[in-house]
Amino acid sequence: MPLPRKTKMIRSLLVLLVLSLATILVFAVKKKPEKKKAAAEIWHPLNADPWQELDLVTQYMKNAMPYTQQVRALLLSENDALLEERTFTTAYYDNATMLYRIEGTEMVNTRQWQAIIDHDQQYAAINPPNVIASGVGFDLGMLKKLFTDNGFSLEVKQNQKGQKMLSSDNFTNGTMTGMQLVYDASTGMVISVRLGMPHIEQDPDGEKMPDSSLLQGLSIKTVSESLELEYKPLEKLTAEQVKNGPDSYFTIKKKQLKGVDKRFEGYRVINNIQ
Repeated sequence: MPLPRKTKMIRSLLVLLVLSLATILVFAVKKKPEKKKAAAEIWHPLNADPWQELDLVTQYMKNAMPYTQQVRALLLSENDALLEERTFTTAYYDNATMLYRIEGTEMVNTRQWQAIIDHDQQYAAINPPNVIASGVGFDLGMLKKLFTDNGFSLEVKQNQKGQKMLSSDNFTNGTMTGMQLVYDASTGMVISVRLGMPHIEQDPDGEKMPDSSLLQGLSIKTVSESLELEYKPLEKLTAEQVKNGPDSYFTIKKKQLKGVDKRFEGYRVINNIQ
C-alpha cells in the first residue's frame, strides 16, 4: 500500500539528514493539488574542475556562519508534478554546531554531543557528536573520495542567469540517485538541490518478487520521485541567538550528563555517551 504523502516527505528528508546533505527542518505543511513546474532551464557544459567549484560553495557557507535560512522542500513525481510542499529553516552556529528540526523533532550536533529531541513526547536521546570537518554538513574530502572510488561522475554546467550547476546522473547512495546542486556562479551561494528518491511500493499489478527474496512473493513497483530544496538568502544569527543555541541545551562532562536547560524541564533525557 502506498505510503501517505506526508510520510514520504518526512522519510525523504530524514534520508538527507542521515547523509548530512540538508540541515535544520522546521515544517509548515502546505497541501496543494498536483501541477506542472515551470519549463526547465537550459544548461551548457563547462570545462571546469567540479571540486574547485564545490569548494567555492563550502567556503561561502563557512564564511557566512552563524546563519539561518529558509528553504522550500518540494516532492515531485516522475513527470515533475508537485506532490507535496513544505517550508523549513536551516541554521549553522559554527563549524561543529548545527540543528535540524522536523515538525516537533530536533536533531542537534555540537562539539560535545549529538541529540534527538522529541518535543511532542518530551524525550531527548544524547549520543556522541558527529565531527564535520568542513562545517557545511558534509566533508568535502570524503565526498570526493566517495565519487572517485565508485566512478561517479560530477559535471559543471552554467545557464544565462549567472548560475552554475554541479550534476551527477550516476551518483547513488542508499535510497538516493542522481544529484543537481545549483549555486550563484560569483558567490557560491546555494540556490537549490535536487535529488532522485526512487522507492518501492506494493502494487498488485507490479513485478512479483521470488519467494527466496526478502519481499517473499509480493508484487511491487518502483516509483521515481524527486526531492527539490529551494534556498532563500542567508540571514545572520545574532549574538543572543547563538548564546541560546544548541550548545546551551545540555552540559556533558566526562561523558556524564551534568545539566539540562530549563527549556527541557520535565523531559526524559537519556545519555547514550559511553
